[in-house]
Amino acid sequence: MTAPLTITTGRGQHRLSVGVAGELDHSTTARLLDRVQADLLPTDTAVVIDTAGLTFCDSAGLGTMVKIHHLLADRGGRLTLTGPTPAMRRLLEITALDTIFTLDPPTA
Repeated sequence: MTAPLTITTGRGQHRLSVGVAGELDHSTTARLLDRVQADLLPTDTAVVIDTAGLTFCDSAGLGTMVKIHHLLADRGGRLTLTGPTPAMRRLLEITALDTIFTLDPPTA
């Protein structure tokens, strides 16, 4: 059984901040995309997703992040991921998504 996905959002200047915790997989990705689309303002040019609380992310989760990236790219914006675990960072590197998304540098 999939662990629940918790999604929180906050606002900054032209920015939507999103916190995710739990499992981002085929059964939870629609919730994340729906929430981002619902909370994204026409003036927003950035979405920052804090992934530190993710315990799992599959290809559907990565695909949803790509969809969010395209939503922003269409308006000249950018997706930034903060707090990726070493495993998540490695997944992004293997799939070359680290060249598409902005990743915060790893903490020491």
